[in-house]
Amino acid sequence: MSSSCVHIAKHRRSLAKTLNTVIFSIIFPDNDASRVVQAKYVRCRQCRTPLCSLMCACCECSTFACIQHMRTHLKEKGHSFPFSVQTGFVYCKRCNDFVYDRRMERTRREAKNAARRSLSLSTRCLWHPDSALVETLRYEPTMMTRFNRNTSRGLRGLVNLGNTCFMNSIIQAMVHTPHLKDYFMTDQHRCLTPSHPNSQCLMCELSNTFQEFYKGDITPYKPHRFLNLVWTHARHLAGYEQQDAHEFFIAALDVLHRHSGSEYAIRIFLNGNDFLLLCDGDYTQGV
Repeated sequence: MSSSCVHIAKHRRSLAKTLNTVIFSIIFPDNDASRVVQAKYVRCRQCRTPLCSLMCACCECSTFACIQHMRTHLKEKGHSFPFSVQTGFVYCKRCNDFVYDRRMERTRREAKNAARRSLSLSTRCLWHPDSALVETLRYEPTMMTRFNRNTSRGLRGLVNLGNTCFMNSIIQAMVHTPHLKDYFMTDQHRCLTPSHPNSQCLMCELSNTFQEFYKGDITPYKPHRFLNLVWTHARHLAGYEQQDAHEFFIAALDVLHRHSGSEYAIRIFLNGNDFLLLCDGDYTQGV
């Protein structure tokens, strides 16, 4: 992404007006009505392809199109500034790159945070470390962990709690799914009952499981609380008999969705990718 663009600066005022309208109501909707509009009307003007990861919108006329037909639109209309419907980032045709504009980025970030708040997710802000911290990190390399292909962090065994290998296989799959790792390791989840002393939230327990896996400990981990919470909320799985791993997976996902706070909460973080499809390609129910 280019750090600046001389072309966008000349048209900032007119572009910002269109971007401000579309990005708050369509790209990052913060209410159910706007989400319905997004799902129903955001589709390619030419081929009628519905909302997808490569959908674009023109900053100059609000035309929606897939990336192939957006190229045609820009050429025919002489427009130069489409933006991604998935991320809200602006593209400059003349620079042939996504470009950064401070004011537009502020609008994009405000809209995304408004949408996140409506889903009970934490808001995101830019991190600007002060000079003291920069110096500390420079001279205290042990404060940072460098990950490479030889890093063993995240590789941790699970104790069998009595015919619970079916659960252990599902937990291992979840904690090594990149999107889920990013979700839980960046503190995205906001518990519905944070003040409850004995929270029954499976999302919180899965978040804790991620922390246990990636804190560097190599001793086997006992997921007894995870098992207990699944038993509590899916009583047909309670007991120490061997269970089907896929059945346990579906039951656990059902509980996770109920505890996520919103049916859109995970999807918005994944920028439209389906949480279930990330975990199991055969299970096609939406979040």
